Amino acid sequence: MARPTTRAPAEVLGAWRERAHALLLLFPAATLLWPGARGPLAHDLYPELTGAAFAALAALPAAAMLLARRCAPRFGWSLAFAGFVAVGLALTLAGSPTDTLEASRAALIGATALVMLLGGASLGRDGRTWLACGLLALTLGALAPLAWDLSFERTTQLAGVLGNTGSTAQVALLGAAVAVGLAARARGVLRWIGAVAAAPFALYVGAAPVLAAALALACVGVLAFVRAGKQRWSFAASAFGVVALFAIGYVVASLGTGGHPSQASAGASDTRGVAVRASI
Repeated sequence: MARPTTRAPAEVLGAWRERAHALLLLFPAATLLWPGARGPLAHDLYPELTGAAFAALAALPAAAMLLARRCAPRFGWSLAFAGFVAVGLALTLAGSPTDTLEASRAALIGATALVMLLGGASLGRDGRTWLACGLLALTLGALAPLAWDLSFERTTQLAGVLGNTGSTAQVALLGAAVAVGLAARARGVLRWIGAVAAAPFALYVGAAPVLAAALALACVGVLAFVRAGKQRWSFAASAFGVVALFAIGYVVASLGTGGHPSQASAGASDTRGVAVRASI
């Protein structure tokens, strides 16, 4: 009779460090999707600016854990993105941006995204599972209330804590992509959980509407369909339901706004810093 194998304490500690790292990688997204009046961005005049700073601060524990684990990330796209961020910073420093505050925000976002990408690239299978489940939970927690409350007479309800439907959809897209992946590749109950979890996102981007996020999810869906294998046609049925929810949200939003959903923009005489945002 074979004896049960026991894992060395160092191996067990390494596994829990990896799981902790996966949870720490969720902090920036959780900050930007935190619902309710007690969130860090609640009642902020410029939530996108403040959100970039909060996300950068929330990424510091993940950066520290990346160094503590001493696990080299798998390069490839990580290296390509690092080059993209470096080029952006070099152009910002070399030129004279018309909106210096927005340039600083972009630099913070680029640095935060690079830390997240390197952290995710250092995770093993177990850590990636924890990260995926966390992203799925964040998306459901943030968008389910917004999708439920589709009172289009109060369109600010759909803006989320960032005060911008596009930014909220971009953050929630990560969890929606995980949901599509589950619907395509998982088996049994997990496959249906993925299909159901993608529903609030589809309804949200249709009602807002955020067509760029919808197109991005569609690209993920096409890739998932190609790699679904024998589950391809059952996944196609789930995808059809998600597309139908997007169409329902878009049509209802159009009827609620008396035609085509649109966003008004305002001009500004000064395009620098806070002044342009105060005039919008």
